Amino acid sequence: MLPEYNYESKTRLGKETPAYTVVDAGFEIRDLFVKGLQFKFNCTNLGNINVFHPVTTLNQFADRGLLDFYRRFFIGFKYEF
Repeated sequence: MLPEYNYESKTRLGKETPAYTVVDAGFEIRDLFVKGLQFKFNCTNLGNINVFHPVTTLNQFADRGLLDFYRRFFIGFKYEF
């Protein structure tokens, strides 16, 4: 992916970053043990790949792009009444 283009200097703000595809997965269980209790589980970046976001005017200090999070897990409980 290409970084932001600076029209005044007619150059890119940083270096090109590789394209990526992120796969996420999750599930939800409703009425767990009692009516209204929900359990949620979510996993982001299942392949655990390196994700670099291209340079913009807000992050010019990172000329090779900003590294995003690796694999993350989210666990949650919710009660509806």
